[in-house]
Amino acid sequence: MFRRPKVILFCILMAIVCLVMVHLYLNWRPANPLRFRITAPRSVPSGGEGARMVDYPVTVENTSSATIRLIMAIPFPPKEKDGDEDEYDNPSIGEVRPPHRSAEPLAIIPPHGTCELIVSLVRDRSPEDLKGATMRYFTVTPSRAAFIRAVVRFQRDFAYLKINTLFPDESFDMHEAHIQFP
Repeated sequence: MFRRPKVILFCILMAIVCLVMVHLYLNWRPANPLRFRITAPRSVPSGGEGARMVDYPVTVENTSSATIRLIMAIPFPPKEKDGDEDEYDNPSIGEVRPPHRSAEPLAIIPPHGTCELIVSLVRDRSPEDLKGATMRYFTVTPSRAAFIRAVVRFQRDFAYLKINTLFPDESFDMHEAHIQFP
């Protein structure tokens, strides 16, 4: 093989590798990718009139250029003004779930797309009481999820090599966003 085709082939392969690396870098861990907006007023209480929880439809918007897998989302009340509060003194006020099915992950949201979920809030809280409430949520991108699965599989298949310290403890990203109201 002549020298020129080798150089051209090498340059093409390096360009492809660079494109893949840039894509992974930009989509590995987007910062605060989701926005939560309650889109309608109070609906029928889940479980009937005597239920503790009230369902609200919520629109989840992905503001990043990566597909996001929403693993879990938990609503928390507004933080107290004294600022001397422990993270665990602020209990959850509800749960987020899909409208029709139960699945893992909770939702897969395309880049710059939206999805509809249901947030069940404690009955004695109205949306007016929740101005400033936050949603803590856990996400992962598909490429990162594939990497985590590969690392777990490799550690399981080659446990006798004792190389667990070579890989960082990869887990889901936790973010926090304010809940928006109409």
